[in-house]
Amino acid sequence: WARVKAEARVDDIWREVTARGIRVDEGRLRQLAEAVEIERRESTELYGIDLTSLGTDTERWLRSWAISVPGGLSHDNWDSAKMPASSAPQWAAFTRARELAQDAGKVVELLDAARSGRVHPAIPAMAAVTGRQATSGPSLQNLAARMRPVIMADEDMVLVGCDLHAVEPHVAAWLSGDETL
Repeated sequence: WARVKAEARVDDIWREVTARGIRVDEGRLRQLAEAVEIERRESTELYGIDLTSLGTDTERWLRSWAISVPGGLSHDNWDSAKMPASSAPQWAAFTRARELAQDAGKVVELLDAARSGRVHPAIPAMAAVTGRQATSGPSLQNLAARMRPVIMADEDMVLVGCDLHAVEPHVAAWLSGDETL
C-alpha cells in the first residue's frame, strides 16, 4: 500500500502540471518546421537530393563524394566518417540537414499538441515497468538538448534540469554496497 500511496501522491503533483500545461514557444517551433522545409528545398536544388531523408539515394550521394561512415549513417557514427578534405562541405551539408530532420518529428508533435502556447502531456507516475516516468501527448522525456529552449518557464518561475546519465549503475552500486562500482 505504501507504493500505491506514493504513486498517488506523485500523480497528484503531475495532474496539476498537466492541467495547467507546459509553456512552449510556438513561434520558435514554427521557425524550426520552416527551417526543415527550407533545407529540403535547398538541398534538392543544390545537390539534386533531399538530404533531410535517409535512404539508398542519400547513401549513394555520400559515396559519390567518397564519404563513408563505418557502422552506418546514425548520428552516433558521424565522428568516424571518412572523406577527402574536398568533400567536407558536402558532409557539413548532410549533417546540418540530418540534425534538422531529426528534430522535425518532435517539432510537428509539439505543434500539434500546443493549445494557446501550452502543451498538456499525460504524466503518469509509474508508466514504465522500470519505474521511470514517461510523458505522452506530447512525449517530452526524449527532447533533444538543442530542442529544449522551446520549453519555457511560467512567469516568475525557473526551469531546472537534472541529468541522470547512467543513474542505474549508481543506484545498483548504492543498493549493493559495492564501493568499487
